[in-house]
Amino acid sequence: MMIYCESHERSGSMGVSLQFTKMKDEKSFQDLGAAFEKVGLSGGKSSLVLAGKFDFLAACNGHTDTTVDILRDKFSEVGATHKELKTEFVSSTRTSESSFNRAWKELKKSDRVVIEKDGVRQRLHAAEQADRTAVPAVIDAPGGSRRRS
Repeated sequence: MMIYCESHERSGSMGVSLQFTKMKDEKSFQDLGAAFEKVGLSGGKSSLVLAGKFDFLAACNGHTDTTVDILRDKFSEVGATHKELKTEFVSSTRTSESSFNRAWKELKKSDRVVIEKDGVRQRLHAAEQADRTAVPAVIDAPGGSRRRS
């Protein structure tokens, strides 16, 4: 069994997500997230206790939406480099680079972004933007005339 473990901090909550990425003979387990809460102990010490389930992976989806929105709204004309996108994400969301990295990891597996090779650099586009800029569609208009969208 192979388990990918990642720590998270969001709005003061701490926790971990466990992704069961590889099983030898069985189907993988469902991903799991657990939230922890800091509690005070006697003598000025503290400890973390399990505070319940929390789906940090679903919370990451909000960041994936934000990342696509940034690509669409700020970089619609020419796309963005990875560095430009990360810088804009961190600046506009006031979150950490690790939040961006988690969102980007999920986005790369999806069809929501297009990675265009530009020499040695890559340009990133929101998928719907790339579709619009690549080849304008020709739509049949009423009356048999044709117009470009």
